[in-house]
Amino acid sequence: MNAPEEAVGLLRLPDELLLEILQLLEANDPGVFAISTSCRRLHFIALPIYLSGYGITDASALPSADLVLGPDELEVLAALQTALFIRSVKSISCSFTLNTVPAFTSSKMDNFLRGLRRLGGFLSNLERVDEITLDFTGAPVTPT
Repeated sequence: MNAPEEAVGLLRLPDELLLEILQLLEANDPGVFAISTSCRRLHFIALPIYLSGYGITDASALPSADLVLGPDELEVLAALQTALFIRSVKSISCSFTLNTVPAFTSSKMDNFLRGLRRLGGFLSNLERVDEITLDFTGAPVTPT
């Protein structure tokens, strides 16, 4: 009698091979972040790769480092919020903008508010933050 075939899956691969495969993708590819949310093991392999696409090459150094995010980098806050290995940050600086040129739109306000919510979610997961700097240059409070 034939024994049933064992299922072959991604998680049967050794960490080293998974790392090599994931490093073939663009680091800031949303798919890399999605993979990091699938299970704890892939989280610790894929999320550092995704963060490196935003210049965060050593998340373990964040307790003694400055994290600076420009308006185009705020989407990484969603990934930082999920990070199980980041417990504190020395300082974080975020720049927000509504890109008021050529015109204010509700979608720009939605993106602005989404960035603020993501920042709040990330900060709420941290045990310690020494300094927070928010730059709202170009982000008017009311539509023009």
